[in-house]
Formats: sequence, C-alpha cells, structure tokens
Amino acid sequence: MQVQKTEGVSLYGPHPLDQDGQGNYSGTMADIFPAYRSIVVGTGLHVSLALEFMESLAGQSGGELTDKEKDKIFEDMVAATHQGKHLVVRSNPANMKRVFKAAALLEKLVPPEMIRFTGRNDQKVREAFKLRGESWKMTPRYFTVEEITEQIRLSVVSVHTENRYYYMIESGGRLLTCQEFAAISGSLPDRHSFSRRIHEIVDLYGRRNSQYVRELDFFMVDKQKFDFELIRKLDEYLQSCSQWGEAEQQHAGELYRQALDNFRNSLEPDFLRDDPGNPLWRTRMYSQQNDIPPTEESMLGVSYEFNMNIKWQPGCRIEKSRVVMNPQVDGAVRDILNEFMRFYGPLDYINLGRIMRSQSQKRAAGSYREVYIIVLR
Repeated sequence: MQVQKTEGVSLYGPHPLDQDGQGNYSGTMADIFPAYRSIVVGTGLHVSLALEFMESLAGQSGGELTDKEKDKIFEDMVAATHQGKHLVVRSNPANMKRVFKAAALLEKLVPPEMIRFTGRNDQKVREAFKLRGESWKMTPRYFTVEEITEQIRLSVVSVHTENRYYYMIESGGRLLTCQEFAAISGSLPDRHSFSRRIHEIVDLYGRRNSQYVRELDFFMVDKQKFDFELIRKLDEYLQSCSQWGEAEQQHAGELYRQALDNFRNSLEPDFLRDDPGNPLWRTRMYSQQNDIPPTEESMLGVSYEFNMNIKWQPGCRIEKSRVVMNPQVDGAVRDILNEFMRFYGPLDYINLGRIMRSQSQKRAAGSYREVYIIVLR
C-alpha cells in the first residue's frame, strides 16, 4: 500500500480529496488511527482497510504483528465516510476524546468545515458536542424533499461487485432493496459475476462492524416472512458447481427466483421499487440511514414543536472560561453570541440554531426575519 508523509500524517492510499474522471472520490472511506498519526483511504469495508494497514506496519517492522498489537490497532481505529460534500466521522460514545483526535488529524488533509460526525441519537455523544458548543456538527442539513432525495442518491455504494447498496451513515451498515436484488438477474448467464454477487450478499450479511451492526441488511422486510436461508442455499449451490452448463444455470435460476419471490412477498407494495418520489419509501429509507427519531432538538431539551426545524450554526467552544470562536461562524451569529456572553457572563456552553420554517401560518405582507434559538448553561 502506497504511503506518503503529509502535514505530519502518514497517508496510506489516495488523498481523501482525490477524484476520478467522473468527479467521484477515489477513496470513499477512511480509517483514522490517532495513536499512529495515520490515515488509510480506500474503498470496500473499514475492516479491510484496517487489515491492509496492519500488513503495511508488519512489512515496515520486518515481522508479524502480535495479537495484542492487532487489538491495539483495531481499538484505535476511527471510521470516516464520504457523504456528498461532507466527510462523516463515526462517533464512539465510549471514547469521544479519540474521535476528536481523529478529526483533528483529518483536518490536516481536508477543510474543517467538510467534517461532520455521527451519533446524534446517543446521549453521551450529544453531550460531548453540546459542551464544545458544536451541536451544528451533528445536525442533518437536509430539510426539503429535494435535499433528502439527493442524500439518498449519494448514499448508493458498492463493495467488491456490481451490487448496489444504500449506506447507513450513522451505523455504517448497508441496505439491500428488493429492486437491487432483482437487478442481479442480469448476471445469471455469467457464472463468475452471478456467483460473486450472491456470495457478497451472504458474506456481508454474516459480518458485523465495530458497532455490532450487520454490514448488510434487507430493506423493510417482514422478518416473519423473509427467509435468508433461500439466499444462502443459492450461494452454496453456486460454490459447489464444478461446471456451468444449461442444467446448472437453470437450477441456479430457479433457486434465485425462489429467493426473489420470498423477498417480494415479505414487503409492503410501497417497497417493491426504489422510488424517492414515493413519500413513504423516501421517508423510511432516509430515516433508517440516519436514525432520525428522536430528533436532535428533543435531545437538547428543546420544545417538540421545533423538531426537524432547526439548523444549528457554527458558534464557539468554551474551554476553561476561554471563548474559542469557530472560523466558520457567521457575522450575525458572532454578534448574538457576544451579546449573550456579555449579558449572562461566564457560561459552560452555548449552542445557537436558526429556525428553518415559520412556526406561524401567517406572516405580515412583505416581512421576513431570521429567527434563532439558543441552548445554553
């Protein structure tokens, strides 16, 4: 694996901002190792990147790593994933100090405003950001149908085959829809491609990431009706085939259709087809990907009528009574923060958000005002 030193960081793989000819990021994800001041960028699975990092370290030391050394590396790993224009770092409620160190390392390679964090539904994570005055880094910026639809589109990922999955940014898992499973039928004549695609589904379903979330699950299936063993049975048959004649292909097709029919029969009609234009499909997909309920407003103790209607703004951290303004703070927000500091005196933290939609159905003709909400202590 190629390694280069930049800004005091050992970078393995492409730069996080490198893009291909189509404008897509060359590396869709990264593993950050703060204790080793190293970042590994690539594609596929986070565990695979970590194993490549271990192989590289072993090569540099001239010997195999011990199990204790491997465990230490896995424990130090912080995962990050590209999501649209953001690079999203996965939070760890048990060790947010390590997460913040990883983000500081990442900031040496990418603009700080590009970095966002998962974990908005975890109380410990929320508290860590609230105390830093950085709730804005946790909040989804997407409120309109168009924005949500675009985020769903950007979440489509592959691993090692042509299979397409919807990435769950909060948990790091992937969702396979019925439509995408049905699309595998086009590979049936090609034994190698068909076998690899089915085997990848079985393999990912059996894996769990560091948060003990399945690397792959099936979108909106009724668990009482869905039978994963039908897919496993197909995979076992494909692995056992020593040749690929008409009879083998026909039998594999029958097993595949049984699995597909079972997938379809375990779904409500709205989920048979991937359709962001369908409000129910769009809402369920976006909610599962982002663990929407409960909302960040309710967790900050804000009244329920503001739920999903606040865009938290870059503000300031308070460290030992010292105010540290974020470089991205808006002029109006800075003025408000300074005024509250002057009026209330020493604070533990302060978070400021802008109301996105009017709470009232009526507004005076020609009038428009920015409305903010503040959570402080």
